Amino acid sequence: MPPFRFVHTADLHIDSPFRGLSEVAPSLQSVMQNATFEAFARIVQLCVEKHVDFLIIAGDVYDATDRNLRALTRLRQAFEQLADHQIEVFVCHGNHDPLSGWGAQFSWPDNVTIFGAEAVEACPVLKNGVEVARVYGISYAVERITDNLARAFRKETQAPWSIGVLHTNVGNNPYHLNYAPCQLDDLLASGMDYWALGHVHAHRVLHEANPVVIYPGNPQGRHPRESGPRGCYLVEVDAMGQALYEFVPVDVVRWHEERVCIEGLRTFGELLAALDMRVDALQQSQERQGSIVRWKLEGRGPLHRELARPGRLEDLLATIREKWGGGPHFVWSESIEDETSREVDRTALEQEENLLGDFLRLAGHAEPALVMELQEAVRPLFHDPRFRRYLSPPTQEQIRAWVHAAQWQGIDRLLAGDE
Repeated sequence: MPPFRFVHTADLHIDSPFRGLSEVAPSLQSVMQNATFEAFARIVQLCVEKHVDFLIIAGDVYDATDRNLRALTRLRQAFEQLADHQIEVFVCHGNHDPLSGWGAQFSWPDNVTIFGAEAVEACPVLKNGVEVARVYGISYAVERITDNLARAFRKETQAPWSIGVLHTNVGNNPYHLNYAPCQLDDLLASGMDYWALGHVHAHRVLHEANPVVIYPGNPQGRHPRESGPRGCYLVEVDAMGQALYEFVPVDVVRWHEERVCIEGLRTFGELLAALDMRVDALQQSQERQGSIVRWKLEGRGPLHRELARPGRLEDLLATIREKWGGGPHFVWSESIEDETSREVDRTALEQEENLLGDFLRLAGHAEPALVMELQEAVRPLFHDPRFRRYLSPPTQEQIRAWVHAAQWQGIDRLLAGDE
């Protein structure tokens, strides 16, 4: 079998607006507005540069049932660019862009296959006249599909390397609507060699081989919960039918949550220097994208009182936006939250003859027993089959850290009247 190569992407949500941004610098507005388009343009560029044989898009090409004409036109231009390089495109539609939506009958170049919704369709992929792969797929007819579509996929007798394309929630992922629900066993039973999935926005390999089962995630994060690298998968299949796959980031703007500890910092100048170091690290890690950051200040120190003063956080946010919010590798500060606490001498507080001193002495004396009791109390949760596949039992050190955190909360609440 001749080797071949393809790119797997999903959940483009073309022309989707950024959410969670109350304001943004005017110079960055066009970057935000075009981010989903530019991310897909980078996928097209990857296809051309890597000389792939085909591109798979596993649902939610658009963000809404009724397609935006601008999105349709830009997408057609991208598909035409792929056609110029003899790269085929296979598309299934999902819950955001079912075939019932306006624009679904838009005219596409001959290199594009849109899977229908009546039944699973199979399309051969030819290379130098030889069928190297067969791509199976089905689209959503309407937004809400609750049937298990995965059970309709079956590799045909004598079919070459086979790929299933499906927009689905595998294993009832609680963070996504349970559309076209299925279990991993349904996918494994189909006989496919690769499952090109869509719907879940975090990239994840569900099964490493025989078959490979992958969610590529969305190529561009659009709100704070879609943080970290976003991209697609480049897949190479060798002459023996073995697949090598690589996650390739293509996001234009990346969301981050950055935590900065104020311990040891005594002035706002020192805090700005600490933030500056973190920004430098973000910019060094960037290739072509900018960053949107949600800052969280934490820890104990003398800056806590200053940060708590009216208007201080707003002033700090305005300062760092002005300082780092522009340029080709911008770092835009979406927000800044104060989770700091006052600096206290716990040893001295334990010696005081008052309610706080009694609390700390009792907490210190009871800590070993509390750790053991808490460990026993949570044990059933981590042995429940509904949770153990997602949660690892906490170590004794983690439980001890929970007890310490509870003690510090007690200190803060008992000292609250002194603020």
